[in-house]
Amino acid sequence: MPAEKRSYEEMAETPNPFLPIFDGFRAEIDENHLARERIIKSSRDVTALSKKAIFSLQRVRTISSGIPQNISTEVQGRFEAISELFKTMSKDLQGINSWRYQRQASPGIQEFIEALSFEHYLRTGKLVTRELATKSMIWNIPLTVDDYALGLFDLSGEIMRFAVTAIATTGSLPHLKSSHSFVDRSILTDLRHLRSSFEALDTTSCHGTSLGGEIDKKMETMVQSVEKVENAACSLIIRDHERPKHTPDSDNN
Repeated sequence: MPAEKRSYEEMAETPNPFLPIFDGFRAEIDENHLARERIIKSSRDVTALSKKAIFSLQRVRTISSGIPQNISTEVQGRFEAISELFKTMSKDLQGINSWRYQRQASPGIQEFIEALSFEHYLRTGKLVTRELATKSMIWNIPLTVDDYALGLFDLSGEIMRFAVTAIATTGSLPHLKSSHSFVDRSILTDLRHLRSSFEALDTTSCHGTSLGGEIDKKMETMVQSVEKVENAACSLIIRDHERPKHTPDSDNN
């Protein structure tokens, strides 16, 4: 027998067994959207605070000789505020969500690594390790190798600005004591070592991806940063050689 046709009113009154399923999908999508927006906002706030910490650190004039107390207090205050933001972000970055929202959290994490590594370098003359950087984030937020490496790429730009400013204000290239040699090493030596280490990385598997494009762009910027310090150091040496060794006394003028 053919199926009996039902009117529109009868069909509308019959409960649809699929509606609760799609209501659940809608609620999950809405929650994912809200979590994504929260992470984007927190990441932007982390970026802003990290930049302020870097601006404060650029007022330091020596390496591995201790950061002045007033600047250290400012920077630690920024890092504490960042820690609170990471605490907020960590609630939305657990389990599979740590990868789902990686792209939204990444800019803030990279900027924090840049600020943290710059502070660590000025204070100790060494490069911050990934393990130490992970501990500094505290709130169980995963620090991927990509974010750590890209943050260190940006560190070269801050070291370049620090070196050029030091040359302009003190007339000399910053040096620091080497733990492996009796000879002081210069900030330019550290920059060159950082560049050569990144140039030695095998990034062929990243070609054609967004990460590969970002690495190529940051590598080009790093090379330019090293060249700027090299040019500034060369100009300083040439200027010193061109300067007369003895100036005539005013009586002989």
